[in-house]
Amino acid sequence: MNYKKTQHFILVIMLSFSQYIAYSQRSPDLKSALSYALFTGAGAITNTGNTIITGDVGYNTGSVTGFPPGIINGETHYGDAVSSTVNTDVFSAYSYLFTLPCDTTLGTALGNSQILTAGVYCLGGASTLSDTLYLDGENDPNAEFIFIIGGAFTTNPFSEIILLNQASACNVYWNIGGAFTSGDSSIFKGTVVGDGAIDIGLATDIYGRVLNRTGAISIDSSTIFLAEECLVVLPIVLLNFSGHYISNNDVELNWTSATEINNHYYTIEKSIDCDSFFMIYTINGLQNSYAEVDYQYIDQNKYKRTCCYRLKQTDMDGTETLLKTIVIVGTESSQVQSALMYPNPHHKYLYIVDQNITPYYTSILTVINSSGKTVLKIDLTEKHNKIETNLIGGIYHYIIQNGNHTYNNGKLLVY
Repeated sequence: MNYKKTQHFILVIMLSFSQYIAYSQRSPDLKSALSYALFTGAGAITNTGNTIITGDVGYNTGSVTGFPPGIINGETHYGDAVSSTVNTDVFSAYSYLFTLPCDTTLGTALGNSQILTAGVYCLGGASTLSDTLYLDGENDPNAEFIFIIGGAFTTNPFSEIILLNQASACNVYWNIGGAFTSGDSSIFKGTVVGDGAIDIGLATDIYGRVLNRTGAISIDSSTIFLAEECLVVLPIVLLNFSGHYISNNDVELNWTSATEINNHYYTIEKSIDCDSFFMIYTINGLQNSYAEVDYQYIDQNKYKRTCCYRLKQTDMDGTETLLKTIVIVGTESSQVQSALMYPNPHHKYLYIVDQNITPYYTSILTVINSSGKTVLKIDLTEKHNKIETNLIGGIYHYIIQNGNHTYNNGKLLVY
């Protein structure tokens, strides 16, 4: 089975609860390396036993032995013009990942039933993975996990990476500044972009890619599987979509594309309750562009209220793609009092005390997940409310509002 050569884009939606909630894409563009399950820029690829690789395999300079008995379900490029291009793109991906700012700095030990949500994690030196590491996507299929390791990385025998709540191996990246060794009978998920010798232990299962700037790769009766969904190409490489209040209660929306393929136009949609959206603006795209393009729109608001905006894109053939959703947090004045919500974090039950509620004045609680989707919406009709949320563990955004007035909003943590 041959894998098609395509370009790579992973749309990442991440919430940042500050003046407004913004999203950013931080995954590398693998370009020609996208379809490769195994590649080294310089080094020997040596297989022992019945290894099965699904995806392309190659080296820029080096050698390959052990296929057969090993099986490659994909194309092979050894020391040719294609592998030279792949080598350049692997170098670029490694350098890009290495310069990403850290969201969280960890120690040098991963696993032991550790649970991590999306983000960029930095480990300062040689590191290990033991037992089980859980990566929680919090119901966002685009949730991205990036690990920047400042040295060698070893996974212990029988260790395992488990993906939860729609997390995908396509969106997990391991930037390793040294040798990578996977322990026997371990299960590893994500794309390795490394810089050192790689030793894939006996009966290891890797769901993703092993890409190496330089260094030999040895494999022993293992499986490397690059899923076809990791080769998805979307029409827009969106660098950012953000917004903030300016003068006269207007909202300035900005977005930047890095690539546009058959892009007809963009549509901006708005929602007061972050549930029901309506179209407020369309703007033509450039159809095909491979340079950064900046766009802007000013939405004239009557009130400085909390609201949601989402950006959609339409192809020349009419196909629509929802790119990103953001929440703009307003600060409009109101005569109402803030509601009391507790506990936060919570597990199952949430209590809200709202002294504003009367027989003629009720409020609405809206809870939004990390992809901008409303997952809970409840009318608050009592001064004292007990709510069974039944939300999956993660970080959410909540809004308590009445009509045009928003008098509570912020993070809601569920464990």
